[in-house]
Amino acid sequence: MKRILFVIVGVLVMLFAGFVYAWSILSGPISAEYPTWSSAALSLNFTLCMTFFCLGALVAGLLSGKVSPRFNLLLSGVLFLAGFLWVARIDSTATLYLSFGVLCGAGSGTAYNAVMAMVPKWFPDAQGTVSGILLMGFGASSLIIGTVFTNLTATMDWRNFFTMMAPLTAGIMVIGFLVLRPAPAQAPAADGTASTGSNDYTTAQMLRQMNFWLFFVWAVLLGGAGLAIISLASPVANTVAAGSSANAISLVVGMISVCNGLGRVIIGALFDRMSTKTVIRLATVLYISSSLLLMAATATGSFLILIVAFVVTGLAYGSCPTLAAAFTKKAFGEKYYAVNYSIVNLNLLVASLGSTIAGMLVDKTGTYFSVFVMMLVFCVAGLVCAMMLKTGEESKKKA
Repeated sequence: MKRILFVIVGVLVMLFAGFVYAWSILSGPISAEYPTWSSAALSLNFTLCMTFFCLGALVAGLLSGKVSPRFNLLLSGVLFLAGFLWVARIDSTATLYLSFGVLCGAGSGTAYNAVMAMVPKWFPDAQGTVSGILLMGFGASSLIIGTVFTNLTATMDWRNFFTMMAPLTAGIMVIGFLVLRPAPAQAPAADGTASTGSNDYTTAQMLRQMNFWLFFVWAVLLGGAGLAIISLASPVANTVAAGSSANAISLVVGMISVCNGLGRVIIGALFDRMSTKTVIRLATVLYISSSLLLMAATATGSFLILIVAFVVTGLAYGSCPTLAAAFTKKAFGEKYYAVNYSIVNLNLLVASLGSTIAGMLVDKTGTYFSVFVMMLVFCVAGLVCAMMLKTGEESKKKA
């Protein structure tokens, strides 16, 4: 029962830590209050948020050798408290970048790494599935909390909402600190067996593997494609479904979040049962399909195609974080996982440029179709990396 409690609390922490992914919804009332802030300027905030998400996760990974991951949850709570309180008082893009982009982004990455470093290790028999469940909570945040934001800001000023979220999110991080515990060195599986801990790569050894770099580039390309549409999902829906209510748009955009969460669980379960290479190629095909569907929805103005496109986009994007967690553990071992995983997650530093590039393309062309063409190019290049990738099952010899 203790393991199940850890999963439940881990999902709760990830749900609130993933709030930053709702930026395309959160930016609506902010943009309305500051109409001179361009799409590129607002997209840059999301890029900064993803950048400091990665840096927060990296710092948490480096600290894990010196302090318990539980203390990283306290640090995350402080960052969220300060960040959200400052967001409620912004008056320029600079203060937006520092509050939401830097502080909240770092808080999200710190909490993310802490949960992923602790909870899956309690389930050596199903780490892919448990990682997917945890990451589902992270991905579902933009739907659940984003919908609450949309409903509350219909009658509440958005600044008051962020003021309310500050102590609430910090409190959830404290709950995580009080409940979660690191697993024993060799947590028992359900059948009583223990993990072997074999094939452990140090970070330096991992960085010398072509296997690592192929996966890293694959994650950059597909993550960049996914972040491009996530950062623009709400305005894309408003364009295709012009005249629809705010709640309808929020629900449609939320389809990405729902399927993002489902994709993480599905891919995690498949990872526990199928070869790594097969699952990675499947995720890449989903991304290519997503790009083509988005192009079709924009070209035809079909709301139905857009819904299908958002479903496939969510499933595709949900695959990346789960595969990063599971692949890192399978290919490079358990011992240095906290740091190695944070290094693999640095792909988001580069991938986050996808949202900025997308915003610039929209400002220059006045259409979202160019963004979807960019996504397709990224996905095809990612397929090349996926075909060349050697997985943990095939790469056992250390450099």
